[in-house]
Amino acid sequence: MCPDVPKGKIETDKKPIDGTALSNQIRSTEGILQTLLVRVKRIACNHVLRALLDTELQKSYLSECAAKALRPKCKDQVKIAHSLFGGGQTAVKEHRVIDIHVESLINNFSCSLSDQPVICGKISRVQNKLLLDELKMAGVELTDTGEGATDINLLFGADVLGKLYTGKILPTQSGPVSVETKLGWTVIGSLSSDISMPTPHT
Repeated sequence: MCPDVPKGKIETDKKPIDGTALSNQIRSTEGILQTLLVRVKRIACNHVLRALLDTELQKSYLSECAAKALRPKCKDQVKIAHSLFGGGQTAVKEHRVIDIHVESLINNFSCSLSDQPVICGKISRVQNKLLLDELKMAGVELTDTGEGATDINLLFGADVLGKLYTGKILPTQSGPVSVETKLGWTVIGSLSSDISMPTPHT
């Protein structure tokens, strides 16, 4: 028998947003997750946020601290229970549904998402020099690069990623695959254990 679910507008997300299932991946120095920097425009100023792309997540989210800074209008409220890796499930919580306008340096994109107190733990930026040099030789520039691991304030899930991907990908000799979106290039995958200086792409 399934447990009773509170009445109301309730949706279940298949992946946690609190960082529980992402923790092992975040601590890995070999695996690279799809992140990029985006600009969210407000009337008075622009905010640059760090975004994570995750096709296994059904919905998209904006962190609570980013929502406080942006002060977007709430257009709806929805109750969501997050199903966790391993079979667990969080308690049902109410989330605001908000619209935001996201931009890269050359493109823009509008979408609806839900607010979330914390999206996940800190995620490392892309910093491998050989990988970055290889991408530069191929004409690909990443926005989210550098040392250290920082917070994620915006998460794009499967509900919007189909509209963000351009379909252009570039495998690298370093291991990860570079993927183009309307908001810029990202990379995903593990670094090769025997990385050598890349040869120019033809």
